[in-house]
Amino acid sequence: MITTHLPTLAFFNFSGWELAIILVLGLLIFGRRLPELGRSVGKTIVEFKKGLADVQTEVRDATNQSAASGQPNQSLPANSKSDSPSGQTRPTSDPYAQGQYRPPQS
Repeated sequence: MITTHLPTLAFFNFSGWELAIILVLGLLIFGRRLPELGRSVGKTIVEFKKGLADVQTEVRDATNQSAASGQPNQSLPANSKSDSPSGQTRPTSDPYAQGQYRPPQS
């Protein structure tokens, strides 16, 4: 039977004492700034949640508005120009579709 072991990084093999020493050193170095850091992280999270809620309400309002009017929500404007006599429009953004250019040969 062949067993494979995934290589582990030595960085993540901390014992309990090593983690305690690192935490104590971190508190000694950054102890005075931790309340400010906590406040700024908290404010950032609150602002992010507000922005996310705003986007969700805008999407919900847009879908409710289009459902109430009975028409699908058109995100792209209709192309009114027509070069062909049948009334069909050709895409102008893809030069390969119009036959103007050949794709590169590999």
